[in-house]
Amino acid sequence: MTLRGVLKNVRLLSTVLIVEILVVYFFFYLPVSTNLTAEKALVTSLENQVQDITAENNSKPQPERPQKTLPEQLESEKSLSLLNKLAEDNRVRVIQVTQDKPVTAGEVRSLGINLILEGARDDVIEFISQVENQPRLCTISSLQLQSLENGLRGMMKVTVFAMGQN
Repeated sequence: MTLRGVLKNVRLLSTVLIVEILVVYFFFYLPVSTNLTAEKALVTSLENQVQDITAENNSKPQPERPQKTLPEQLESEKSLSLLNKLAEDNRVRVIQVTQDKPVTAGEVRSLGINLILEGARDDVIEFISQVENQPRLCTISSLQLQSLENGLRGMMKVTVFAMGQN
């Protein structure tokens, strides 16, 4: 191959290379670059909306949670009927209820109530929320939920507290 032939091949290869670079630039780089700019604008817009909603929510007065005070006596029957009523109101089925032995620590007494329950997802979540927000001092000590085909099933331990000896 002569020098002239080599130069001709080099010119041809450089022309092909320049055409490939232009194709990549116009058909791949520019569209991706344009999409990124549009997505950045969308993200900025969404961040601004979140800030506006957060500011609006923070300016609203928050409802006060009821003060929880300890009752004078540990009344397991009242606690059980309250839990049963809340379950019934929320269409949650209580499958089993067991009670732990009352525990005394100084002047505070506590009683653990164990529930096995099931129901529709939203109903179970609302039930848990209502138990948690009771003005009477009861706390959810443990909670285990599993998803079922048509809802949730779980075990929940509610601890009820009282002052004084019973």
